[in-house]
Amino acid sequence: MNRYVQVLLAFMFVYCAVPFILPFSKDPVITSDRLEKALGTEIPAAVRIPVHKEAETSNTQTLRNNPESTSFLKVLCNHTKWTDGLWFHCHSFCGPDGVPGQLNTPERTALCGGLSHTRNRLQTCIRLAIELGSGLILPYASARHPTTVAHIGASYRTLLTYFDTEHLLSTLARSCPQLRIRSEGNRTGIDKVTTPPRRRLVDAPFHRYDGGRFRALIADALIKHDNDFRDGAAISSALPVVISWGDSYAGWSYGASKEAATIQKELFKAVRFNQNLIGLGSALFRFEELWHKPFIGIHLRAEKDWPMFNGDAKLQSEFYLEEIRRIVQTDAKDRSEKISTVYVSCGESEPLLKFRDFLKTDLELSELTVLDKFTLLKDYSADIQRSFASLSFDEKAVVDFPIMVGATHFLGIARSTFSSLIAYARTVDNEDEDALLYETQQRQLQQQQQQLQQQQQQQQQLQQHPQLLAQQLVQRLQRQQQA
Repeated sequence: MNRYVQVLLAFMFVYCAVPFILPFSKDPVITSDRLEKALGTEIPAAVRIPVHKEAETSNTQTLRNNPESTSFLKVLCNHTKWTDGLWFHCHSFCGPDGVPGQLNTPERTALCGGLSHTRNRLQTCIRLAIELGSGLILPYASARHPTTVAHIGASYRTLLTYFDTEHLLSTLARSCPQLRIRSEGNRTGIDKVTTPPRRRLVDAPFHRYDGGRFRALIADALIKHDNDFRDGAAISSALPVVISWGDSYAGWSYGASKEAATIQKELFKAVRFNQNLIGLGSALFRFEELWHKPFIGIHLRAEKDWPMFNGDAKLQSEFYLEEIRRIVQTDAKDRSEKISTVYVSCGESEPLLKFRDFLKTDLELSELTVLDKFTLLKDYSADIQRSFASLSFDEKAVVDFPIMVGATHFLGIARSTFSSLIAYARTVDNEDEDALLYETQQRQLQQQQQQLQQQQQQQQQLQQHPQLLAQQLVQRLQRQQQA
């Protein structure tokens, strides 16, 4: 029997907190092969990418007519009009001014945000470069201040710090060989730089069916800001130009582009985390209390950089406690082996200690074992512990990622992009996109249907009894007069 994995997507606002549950089926046993697939291992060439009904486009038809091709991304790149000499430098205008020792490095060209924001922006950068038909100058990542984690952009980091850049480059070289890629911030040999108006988060995202709005915006910026192109000169390898673009966050709509089941998934799997960090997390995952045993993974987003109006540790813990109780009770009926372990992902120790104490206040759940990376690493050598301690705030978060992806049940907060990233990684290979419906929305739909049925029944009764209808009309008029 398939079991349901619950993802607590708790949208928390000031004075209110509404939980959303995302159910989806999952195999009972977590195998290493399945975990590696969920973490971004490329799909074997023999495996056909499932076609979503809404993705019936010319690219989809081309793929079907060429069974030897297994990549929608490759089809997209083959049908893209590419411009030699056009380079897209996508960033967020973050970071300090310039990079010491780097020739021709522009000012403030890192991606803003923490780990998940950086990852999301990088993936969107790649999609926008393909839409533009340009080469891509990779951005830097921003680093947090070593003691004040809320201060992001204090320094630059290469993408390799957080991501598997070798896998990214090899995947793109195979699936989109037309996309030329330069290293972080490398504008060497290119003097012309055009900076279009900075995109705001509230601006509508671009998509494939918006009439080429992104290309038109870039062309307009080139004509307005460069005399050569205003006079009709053509971009070429002899006359190259850099488009300095920001910001890419939420800059492309895969849904409106009908790419959610195809291009989005391929790009998601191309941008995977640094495998050394993932390897450490996978090693922790093999501890006796977790490996091949049912457990609950929780993302407790309560570090010092977290805005408390999004839901503090106490509010999150109350939601989590309620869900843990429900999961334990449900699994006791459906599973021979009871859940006895909770693994909590958090970047600081103090919220973890408070969560443990809070869990002990519930007699039903007080016997659960609560684990985290800090406690598990105590069984490792002093050298490994020192190496872990030297990692940055966001690097340590990557260590938790494979454990959260492999957990039997996962609870997170939707205001956190890391929680949302984990939820997506756990469902990325689901073929039935329509099955991923919020339980709350399902309940609301059922309530609306019940209300509609009640109204229809009342209407039928009134039609069958005209005197009752007249009586209700009189009562309504009397209430209006009294008001």
